[in-house]
Amino acid sequence: MRRRWFRILPGLLLISLACTITIPAMDALPGSSTEAIPALVEPTEIELQPDVTPPTREGDPMSSPEMTQPFIELPGMGVEPHVTPPPTETDPQDQIRELCNPGSRIVALIVDPSLREGIRARLQQFEIDLCQEGYSVLIHTHAYTSAADLRSYLFRLYTSSGGLLAGSILIGEIPYAYQWVTLHTSNPALDPLEEEVISFQYYADLDGIFERSPGYSSPGGHLESYDLHQGEVGWEQWIGVLPTYRGDYAFSVGAINAYFEKNHLYRTGGYEVGNGFMVISEHASASNLIEHDQVLENMRTGTYAWTPFSLESSASFYFDSSAVGMTADDGYDRLPDGAADFVVGQAHGYWGGHGSLDIAWVDSHPIRTVFFWSDGCAVGNLDHPENFLTSVLYGSYSSVLLAKGTTNNSGGLGTNGDGYYGHNIATALADGASLGDALLMHVNVPLIYPWSESREFHFATAILLGDPTLRR
Repeated sequence: MRRRWFRILPGLLLISLACTITIPAMDALPGSSTEAIPALVEPTEIELQPDVTPPTREGDPMSSPEMTQPFIELPGMGVEPHVTPPPTETDPQDQIRELCNPGSRIVALIVDPSLREGIRARLQQFEIDLCQEGYSVLIHTHAYTSAADLRSYLFRLYTSSGGLLAGSILIGEIPYAYQWVTLHTSNPALDPLEEEVISFQYYADLDGIFERSPGYSSPGGHLESYDLHQGEVGWEQWIGVLPTYRGDYAFSVGAINAYFEKNHLYRTGGYEVGNGFMVISEHASASNLIEHDQVLENMRTGTYAWTPFSLESSASFYFDSSAVGMTADDGYDRLPDGAADFVVGQAHGYWGGHGSLDIAWVDSHPIRTVFFWSDGCAVGNLDHPENFLTSVLYGSYSSVLLAKGTTNNSGGLGTNGDGYYGHNIATALADGASLGDALLMHVNVPLIYPWSESREFHFATAILLGDPTLRR
């Protein structure tokens, strides 16, 4: 059953269309060898520069028959939990192998060694798919326990490749860095909203400075938590995450294998999802035809519209409108139809749900879209091994390949000199960019006031689950 709940802080909507729900956090999830999967061309070794480190000033399911079968079911799915991972080997040599397309933009696959054997075959297919897309693919298997060590590794890769690193996909158990961020509201009667968040910006900005101010101590007791982000704060690369699933090895192997399989199906024309755009908003409402038409116009052409996607003839919009007998839930009921390949959900959220949807709904209902963009707060909070966004990506009935969310309360991605983030992302995708590159383009144009006052709040919380190389 779906449920609706709200907690609105007046004034925040003047800054963004995102949510302001606060749910208590749980403890974080617990994490060598460098290996090349057989390549399309002879691998080329890239020597890293061990003496180069990032800048720092501190060391530290549904009832109809056709909907009762999973989208994809592979060995490993549905296995009893608590299976022990196979032992991993250690190779002290820190090297990277370039698998294809030397001199092209690089996608680095950082693989948790405990998952390596279980996902090897389908990881190889994923590598081949990326090579055929024109990327140079690097695979690095290492049991990182420190976010700083992983960031240093990525920085060395970026500099050693001459800046060719397009992005990295982190697969399995990885260490998290945290940031303490602040949202300054436009309502002077409200205190700033402060919180500690998992930050993948830490891996995206490779030459910025993350540090702790004197006296700062992580509220969550995290060893790698920073309240300052300074210097060159633009992002050098995008970050995609294929996290563990439900905190369990067998579930994780099955889910990641299934993900690679459906990714390959999509790339080879095996998906039956229409080329449409859909917005499902639990924020908007209308009680008469005048209000209904105004909401529609705002969603199509307004300041916060996803133009040019919203102008497509196939675009559809769902919100509560008693004037025409429509609800936001009508939009969710359309997800099994596969009418839209790009879905934007505007609702409040927390780690276990987005608006009226929760994990149980995702686990029992088909979500037939490729891109699922949630504006709900904390839907991708990986401190919870079972969270809403991961369920959207890995659910047995889901065809989602790229899920965008946030790791805690969120201010959206703000408005920069080029416009509202939805417009900027849609424009870049319409021009042929990948979603990862579209996000980079938006982040690296300075935000305008008042969003500029809360840059870290907007960007540190962002998370992309899946494969950011995908294009619409």
